[in-house]
Amino acid sequence: VTRELFRVNGKAHCGEMCTRIVLCGTTPLHEVLKRPGLVDDLRNQINDSHPEFFCDALIDKTRRPFDREAARREGMFPAVFLGVAESMREDEAGEAAFLQDEFLKSNVALPSALVQSIPTLAEEAQDLVIDLLCGGDDQ
Repeated sequence: VTRELFRVNGKAHCGEMCTRIVLCGTTPLHEVLKRPGLVDDLRNQINDSHPEFFCDALIDKTRRPFDREAARREGMFPAVFLGVAESMREDEAGEAAFLQDEFLKSNVALPSALVQSIPTLAEEAQDLVIDLLCGGDDQ
């Protein structure tokens, strides 16, 4: 949080900054952040540690990590999606060829540096889709 505050403050070129912070996304810290008083303690610590920042609110909108095994047992759409995504990721050469074809359809060459990142990007994309599919509930 502090690193992000300094980054934003540096872009704004201001001496002091009042901010409202929303913690969002999927994280194993979700259960910890739900502990009574913890978010308020974090906000106070931010305010006490750096006089150039004043955090008027720290809001927790995090979600617990998606339970892939539970989704597989349920057999609903997320389970099907995971199965298809994982089977596609097993064929790295096929993934690269698919992406190259998609880029060529737009008359753009697939950057060679991107090819090495495909496995990581594919996993991140899979996690993003799961977050979007299941993000509305608190699991």
